[in-house]
Amino acid sequence: MAYRKQVLRHRRNSMIICPYPTPLDSSLKEFLGKILWIEESIRPICHSFSIDLFQKFQDGGCDYFDLLSVMAAVNSFSGNELDLLISLNPKTSKQMAVSSKSIRESIPRWTSSQHHTAPISQIVETIKSLLTGNGYGVTVFNSNLNLHNKRAVNDQYILIISEKHRMFFDINRKSSVCFDFS
Repeated sequence: MAYRKQVLRHRRNSMIICPYPTPLDSSLKEFLGKILWIEESIRPICHSFSIDLFQKFQDGGCDYFDLLSVMAAVNSFSGNELDLLISLNPKTSKQMAVSSKSIRESIPRWTSSQHHTAPISQIVETIKSLLTGNGYGVTVFNSNLNLHNKRAVNDQYILIISEKHRMFFDINRKSSVCFDFS
């Protein structure tokens, strides 16, 4: 079955070509995820269309933390895109120094489930090394990502590090922590 190609135009006249049509009954989450996937496959470092959609969905009343959860699936954002994602955070962030204790305090719940990213002690050390390192990017931590049981509660945490910011987001509690530069 041959599908017509859809062309989505960005205001800067760049194009994203979708190899198959997007049903209109798709959720916004599915739509944004699909746009991210398309941009990632075509231009892995430039996500300007997805960032614009993120801003428009947020302006339209979508929750920042829910949108961030979808955007975090991609870890190839440029430094400017990461700064923009962080700047769109509508809530003020708590400032904390980088220490194992403060990192652990910013993770209020971590299950001992077999479906977590790693044991909490490893998570804290990983976050600490990322915060004190020189790299930037997006890292997602899941406390109970059980794909077989959709009713199982997963606490998702997202760490975004850019040149200007080091932010840790608690998606379920819709809160964020800004870690100081060492």
